[in-house]
Amino acid sequence: MQSFSKLLHFVRKDLLSQKKLNAFFVFNLVLGFLGFLLLQVFQASLDQQTKDKAQEILGGDIVISARRVITDDEVKSIEEKVNLKFIKKAKSSDFFAMVKFGEQSRLVLVRSVGENYPVYGDLEIKTTEGKKDILKNITPGAVYVDPELVDQLKITDQSSAKLKVGDIDLALKGVLTSDPSRTFRLGALAPFILISEKDLSATNLVKPGSTVTTSYLYQLNDPMAADAAKADLEKNYLDPSLRFNSALQEDDGGNRVFRYLIDYLGLVSLISIGLCFLCLSYMLNWFFQIQKKTIAIYKILGLDESSILKVQVLKNLFLSVGSFVIALAIVILALAPVQALLDNYFKIPINLIVSPKQILVSFFVVVLGPQLIAIPTYLAAMTMNPLVLLRQELSQAHLSRRTQIIWAVGVGLLFWGLAVWQSHSLQTGSIFMVGLIGATLTAWIFISVLRRATALVVDKFNFDLKYAFLSLIRKPGSTDLIFMTMTLSVVVLTLLPHIKKSIIEEVRPAHSSKIPSVFMFDIQMDQKDELVKIVKDKTGQDIELTPLVRSRILKINEQSYERVEEQGFFKTRESENEARFRNRGVNLTYKAKLQESEDLVDGQWFTGQTGEVSEISLEEKYAERVGAKLGDIMTFDVQGLEIKGKVTSLRRVRWTSFQPNFFITFQPGVLEEAPQVYLSAVMQINQDQVRELQNAVVDRFANISIINVQQSVEKSLVFIDQMALALQIMATLALVVGFFIFIILINTQVGERINEMNLLQVLGSTQDQLYRIMITQFSLIAFLSLMVGLGLGSLISYAIVSAMFKLGIYFDYVSMLSLIVVLVSITFGVLKVSMQPLRSLQPLTLLKNEGGLVDSK
Repeated sequence: MQSFSKLLHFVRKDLLSQKKLNAFFVFNLVLGFLGFLLLQVFQASLDQQTKDKAQEILGGDIVISARRVITDDEVKSIEEKVNLKFIKKAKSSDFFAMVKFGEQSRLVLVRSVGENYPVYGDLEIKTTEGKKDILKNITPGAVYVDPELVDQLKITDQSSAKLKVGDIDLALKGVLTSDPSRTFRLGALAPFILISEKDLSATNLVKPGSTVTTSYLYQLNDPMAADAAKADLEKNYLDPSLRFNSALQEDDGGNRVFRYLIDYLGLVSLISIGLCFLCLSYMLNWFFQIQKKTIAIYKILGLDESSILKVQVLKNLFLSVGSFVIALAIVILALAPVQALLDNYFKIPINLIVSPKQILVSFFVVVLGPQLIAIPTYLAAMTMNPLVLLRQELSQAHLSRRTQIIWAVGVGLLFWGLAVWQSHSLQTGSIFMVGLIGATLTAWIFISVLRRATALVVDKFNFDLKYAFLSLIRKPGSTDLIFMTMTLSVVVLTLLPHIKKSIIEEVRPAHSSKIPSVFMFDIQMDQKDELVKIVKDKTGQDIELTPLVRSRILKINEQSYERVEEQGFFKTRESENEARFRNRGVNLTYKAKLQESEDLVDGQWFTGQTGEVSEISLEEKYAERVGAKLGDIMTFDVQGLEIKGKVTSLRRVRWTSFQPNFFITFQPGVLEEAPQVYLSAVMQINQDQVRELQNAVVDRFANISIINVQQSVEKSLVFIDQMALALQIMATLALVVGFFIFIILINTQVGERINEMNLLQVLGSTQDQLYRIMITQFSLIAFLSLMVGLGLGSLISYAIVSAMFKLGIYFDYVSMLSLIVVLVSITFGVLKVSMQPLRSLQPLTLLKNEGGLVDSK
């Protein structure tokens, strides 16, 4: 205890004797901690918002469904078998049926629901009296419909309207204006009606053998256990007709954007951790180097190395913890005004929270993590001669190769484990780690080769340039440290803009004019010409009709497609899902050229030549799922006729383009004579034109279904835009953290060179020469760091977008230009401020070894 008290005494003496240095250190730490904490708060809050939205779209934390009737006894047996613990559940049944009003009839998607529906979110309606309301309970005898169905059935008096659904008449009680569980999917294009489960049997529409999708939606006691519950269900209940989904593992297109957001948030977290490690590790190493004089004095006075190390570590921990507490207090105080700014100005529906988990993770990352990285510097300084420690340049760590390898592997594994844990993905964390290691090695090799090459030609320069370059060459430790830290900072700052742009380009059309207002399907061949004329007359647009041919895959390379031999000793849930997937019918189309929403990723587009085997193109992910590759021969059953196609190309499809897209596309000249219907979309028109077009089409062609998709699409895009803005804010916060690193790097490195500049001034150099030397040094390092960092960051972005998100890369050149402008401005701005002490340098300062922190009074 007495020994520890003695150590604390030395710590207190050090803190009081170096107030200016300690204050400078704390100020920089607080800046770095603030950026990191704000990023963590925003990331956790956005992550929770995304999960909540995903729950609304799926309809619950977990959903049990099947394309058949699921009995209550069967569900009860499943719940008991896996001990499923839930707060409430709801049942829904979906099927297609005809609904009739007067002389008008339409094909609709009927959903019958029981109590507690919806489990998450609200059903917004407009009552027959025209009032907006939230639908809490669907009473027997009532029906709620989509707005377009009112126009299609020509319902003028909603208050007395009754719709015939199967064998019963149901009173129209309102129009559905918002249902969070319904997203735009081309596979379910039909007007939607909602009825009570108690009316289902009376409709007499669902009979043995009927196609109906039954779903049970659950709100679990612990929503975080949804994925585990899903895995438990798949393991213990292997009926291939059943499907189990959790909110964030839902495969449907409606949740694609949320999976992108979750992956992006994990990546942002990794980048913020990487930036914080870079910043704080550098700060600790620099701070330790500045205190070499104090360490040397302790050694000369006989204090043992172990005690010196403990004093320095305790002091650094004290300052780091104090800085963390200050930053945390500022964040908590700033939470309310920032929340108000998000609510009132940015209109982002995010509830900012600071949880104990966030505080614990942040404390470990920003306080303890960098201390571990600084261990080699600590150990090296303890073993150095006091005369070496008294020098001003950055001392090199002389540790055994074995110690260095053990330390490097340990820190690498620690950071990799933290990366995997924080991103919730082995793939994401590993790709990021490999990319960071690759960038580090590349930057080190680059600066080492450049330093040696420059040494060969430096004699040809004038004095100012020669001295500037020689100063960098003769201090490899200092030069490498600042270059590597700056380069890696630019690398991680480059990742976010490129990846964010790639995600937004995928989930949101680039131009609003590409979003259709109306979608039409079930168009017959003999109706094409007249429909084109009607649309032209009502909207002024020339529409394109996309053919749809229904078929089934029979063989791939002459092997049966529907019955697949199981590989290995057991069946996996994935193989069961694949078996069910293989038994579904497929929709084919044919066309001569790619759409704007498609990109060729492999192979060759149709040559136009016809032969015994036709050319076909597959969507790349669909090809992976069915096990097809370039050159494979696929056999299709098209209305009893076998047609063969050779896979000649793979396409990437932007499904969120809201255009008629298909998994399988044939070359023209093959399917034209097959039975087919057509799809078409009408681009942006106003709601009056939508109603007029609907009425005209329904009057002339009762079989054509026409869907007003504009409202549902616009609601989805509102959320996407909000999330895009949120991602931009997160990227900006990460940039701010990165900017702090640049400020800290330049400020500390200029301080380290102050005494050197003072010596040059004593030897006759002018103020202008000193400025030119300093600006040349740091401009060169900043320029090289920017160029190498931007290049490596772009390469890693491409790898992450392709491997992790499986998207096409979109480089954000505007953000890169902005990044260059800001970082260059910061470099010169900080240089100007940091070099102010040059104006007041005195020869006497050389005798005061103050570690480069010169009082400018």
